[in-house]
Amino acid sequence: MIKPLTIIDGIIQDKSIDGIPIKVQIVNPRGLRNVRTLIPMDDPIGGTIHNTGNSAVSAGDEMHADWLQNVENADRLYISPHIFVDHDSITLVIPLNEVGYHAGDGKGDGNYRTIGIEICENINIEKAEENAKKLCAALMMTFKNFKLFKHQDWSGKYCPHIILDRKIGWTSFVNDVMSYVENELIKLVYTPDQKENIIISTSKPMSIDDLIKALERNQIEALEPKVYTIAELQETLYYLGYDCGPFDNSKGPTTTAGFKAFQRLNSLDDTGNMDPESIRIMEELKTSDSEYKTYWFNGSEIHVFYGDLDKYEPHLNLGQYGKYEVLSELDNEYVAAINGQFFGGGREGLGLLIANGLYYYAGHHEKFANWIQNKDGTTEIRDVDKSEYWKLQYNAHFAIGTSWPLIIEGEYVDIVDSSISHFDERHPRSILAHSMTHNTLCLIAIDGRRRDSIGMTANETQEALMFITEITEIEFENAINLDGGGSTEMTVDQEIVNEPSSGYERSVGSIIGLKRKEV
Repeated sequence: MIKPLTIIDGIIQDKSIDGIPIKVQIVNPRGLRNVRTLIPMDDPIGGTIHNTGNSAVSAGDEMHADWLQNVENADRLYISPHIFVDHDSITLVIPLNEVGYHAGDGKGDGNYRTIGIEICENINIEKAEENAKKLCAALMMTFKNFKLFKHQDWSGKYCPHIILDRKIGWTSFVNDVMSYVENELIKLVYTPDQKENIIISTSKPMSIDDLIKALERNQIEALEPKVYTIAELQETLYYLGYDCGPFDNSKGPTTTAGFKAFQRLNSLDDTGNMDPESIRIMEELKTSDSEYKTYWFNGSEIHVFYGDLDKYEPHLNLGQYGKYEVLSELDNEYVAAINGQFFGGGREGLGLLIANGLYYYAGHHEKFANWIQNKDGTTEIRDVDKSEYWKLQYNAHFAIGTSWPLIIEGEYVDIVDSSISHFDERHPRSILAHSMTHNTLCLIAIDGRRRDSIGMTANETQEALMFITEITEIEFENAINLDGGGSTEMTVDQEIVNEPSSGYERSVGSIIGLKRKEV
């Protein structure tokens, strides 16, 4: 059972939380006070969640407690989370009524008003996270108005990185904690006979006081599942990037198609019915900060990864030279990846191909524009003279010849190219789009050649980029069409997220991936 903790002088007196052993191994203060600050912290406002960043098998909660004592003894590293959690236990190392250095915000609220909770990633991260959720639930029940924060909220550091790497990972973590709190409070407020009739379904976390009040005045009415009107459904679909036609409060075929696409792309049964689970997922996605998004526009499914170039470095990967390979064999080091330029005739790229400080194929293909991904974060679409090749080897991550440009220097290009037979046909498409103002490189895959996702013409891909700009306010300086059709494929965290039109991965000449920068 999860219940409020008994805490005396900052020390947890309970022996366990829902069967998880609690150990107390308080760091002894000495020297510079770089771990033990001895600064009082009254009434914490919440908990800040971290990952330890240490995957060694021995790096559990007890080892980190020993390590922290050594850090204090050595008078080095100002670091002091309060609690370490691993797969089988919880260890308290700093009293909960004492300021800790863990949030990276100096004398801000992160360090001075929150409890630092480090989740170990050594043996079983899933179990460690589950234990951390139960700990957070107990702390929420103990301290008034206790909220959860990411390390990232205070200092901008990408932490807890394992949770953030997952699609809606942080939202799911918080929701799971709230579910533990709500379920346990039902047990505290209601008798066993009463709680059989209690159903809680709320899209927004409530404070403990508010939740108890809602329960006590009959939460069956206060917390009933959210219901949308047709107008609200249309507005929400549009906000999430699913085109549903005009906001006419009529569930016609366009709205139904958009809603079914939403259900399909979020692993729900695409019935078109407004069931509670579909609405719950829509509510979650309203506040999602995931870098990977799915959209529906022009009768086609769109997959977009928003690559922040402060965090990621773009690479072009040919794999084994002279050999075509499937994307999933080449994407191991990338957070996200997409197929690259056109290929054929034994060449990994048709037209210009410069990557990794080398130029593999020179010359200009009359049908292909050149995309230059510079190391200074800029992109260019232009002709390249042979005399520039050596400069690009040093100044660009890669430079490739690919098909028609969609946007050049913020202006949409008039695409009329009868020499390329499929520009005005609806097919799967792969696109690179760069926003200088947002310092973002977008990898975009548009599925096609399916009944439920037709694909787009060149002009329709431009309309899709306009739609993305409309719903995200991200304006693109440059965008270009890559190889598409059966080659169109995208992976996120080494998982294929779209549906290649052939039903299997096509071997391609190159891929473009986003690699996390080393901090």
